[in-house]
Amino acid sequence: MEMNCKTFQANLDAYIDSELDRKTRRAMEEHAAACSECGLLLNRAMETVTLCAELNEGLTVPLECQAAWRRAVREEAEAKQQMRAKRRSHRGVWVRALAGVAAALVLFFAIAPQLDLDGLLPSRSSWDGGRNRGYEYEASDRDYEVYSDSVSPSYMAAGSTMMGMGASAVKLESDGSIQQTTTASTDASKQSGANVVVLRSATRSITTKEFDADTLYLDDLVSEYSAYFESRRVTGNAEDASRLLKAVIRVPSESLDNFLTALDVLGTVTVREEYAEDITADYNDVAARLQVLRSELDQLNTMNERAKSVSDLIEINERANEVTAEIEAYESRLRDWNSRRSYSAVTLTLTEKGEQVDTPKLTLSERMKEAFEDSIEWLKEFGQDLAVFGAALLPRLVVWLPVAIIVIVLLRVAFGRRKKKK
Repeated sequence: MEMNCKTFQANLDAYIDSELDRKTRRAMEEHAAACSECGLLLNRAMETVTLCAELNEGLTVPLECQAAWRRAVREEAEAKQQMRAKRRSHRGVWVRALAGVAAALVLFFAIAPQLDLDGLLPSRSSWDGGRNRGYEYEASDRDYEVYSDSVSPSYMAAGSTMMGMGASAVKLESDGSIQQTTTASTDASKQSGANVVVLRSATRSITTKEFDADTLYLDDLVSEYSAYFESRRVTGNAEDASRLLKAVIRVPSESLDNFLTALDVLGTVTVREEYAEDITADYNDVAARLQVLRSELDQLNTMNERAKSVSDLIEINERANEVTAEIEAYESRLRDWNSRRSYSAVTLTLTEKGEQVDTPKLTLSERMKEAFEDSIEWLKEFGQDLAVFGAALLPRLVVWLPVAIIVIVLLRVAFGRRKKKK
């Protein structure tokens, strides 16, 4: 280590305190011997240390100062210990509270799956706390009438005539040949032509005060336009004026607009929706695919007659069966589209609406009395529900209460040991 005056002065205190290594001490001693200023500085520092050491000889601290110092140290230690204990006590309170909450949550989540809380309490009608109490009506067998009108055979015949689609089938004879049977029909591609194919439908929601009369009017309207009920359902009863009719009516598409115009006079129309779906591209595509498949089936029948080996015959028959299945699927789709094209669907909801009775305006005292009675009624209902809940929970507490007690005891023991260790 290269030693100069600056380095010597920087390491002087460390030299006096004996904190330097042997090599550095020797370098400083050699430098002090060579440099008069650094040597003088070192001598003065050593003399100062010696004088300070001699000053401590014979000096004693008064007993009062010693006692005061020890008392101050003891009081400071006690204050720190009390502060530490106070913090531990506060922390213990929070820990115990959290442990109790955790135990309660564990107990609740352990019991909840077995309680079936959704079905534990009896269901009640909705309650608005006023004179007019709302309710949710649940129809019974004697409160409603359900009936369905079957589709008239004449409508089915008309629909079949309109469809004009023949069914094709392939029959395997005993000699292995394929016989194709087709019903007399018009070719799908010729039937579709270049016409636009649009499927129309409509939705109506109507409220009425004269449910019986409007129902009869609806029946006459359906008969007048050669329509039919695809489905029909009536619920509710006349006494409560809560009857509801839901129906799907099939109406000839050319008479749909006139039918809807006549239907809108039934009562008050709350929902009026009409839809139109253009399926011309899909319809023509299916018709073209059907024509190609029929042509392929004819070729397969010709190949079947010329087959010379059993393996060729089996392969031709398997392909013929696949083509036949595809033809039947496409024909079924076209029949459905043709049916919906000829008979549009009208979804109707007819709701009976009773006469509204104007309720007299209550005075302040009457309103206060009614609110108080409603609160008493709510309190009774709450007490009953609480009693039912307690009765349902009591048998399960026999199993889960000991578990909760054990968990709490273990937590207290664990935290007690930890406190003793601290």
